[in-house]
Amino acid sequence: MDSSGRPLNAMDLHEAYLSRRIRDVLPVEGVPPPRDGKRIESLPERGIDFYANLAFSTRSDLAHLQAPLTMTDRERMFVRYDDPRGGNFKHMKFALATRRIADLYPAVAQVDAQIEKIDGETVLVDFSTRGSLPHFLAYQVRLDRGAWRRCGPRVEWAVPAGVHLLEVSAVNAAGVVGPVFGLRATRSS
Repeated sequence: MDSSGRPLNAMDLHEAYLSRRIRDVLPVEGVPPPRDGKRIESLPERGIDFYANLAFSTRSDLAHLQAPLTMTDRERMFVRYDDPRGGNFKHMKFALATRRIADLYPAVAQVDAQIEKIDGETVLVDFSTRGSLPHFLAYQVRLDRGAWRRCGPRVEWAVPAGVHLLEVSAVNAAGVVGPVFGLRATRSS
């Protein structure tokens, strides 16, 4: 974790290693100590050197496999982060590589809004996460920066004269709220 207690992901640790900010990373170890007796503090560079190179799976269904992936499987289906500051993997040649960090972060909790019908001043809007939010619970909407309210996958929006904003986000069962998306409507008087 960092000094504020925020958990760090693999990309954070990669950046800390290449930026030589290893001491800014605070290790978190379980109790009791590991069976082999090695603690994070006793590892060279506290284990952060394991993050010198990164590759990420393009699949999220690996837990159901009957056998572990072979090295060939990994080379074919993992995306290597091609950081020009880092070196190459010594014994692996990945088919896929990117230098764009954004390519390595999946779109999560995205809300797709489709206008189903416009009837006078009433608009029917359908929402879908397209499966991008694990443990999806509900949508929440607000009009013109008002209070948020929970709703289902369809909203009937009565648009008065003027310019108005309908905002929506998805919420999962743990109460985690995704990013906010907006629809703007203009109706003349």
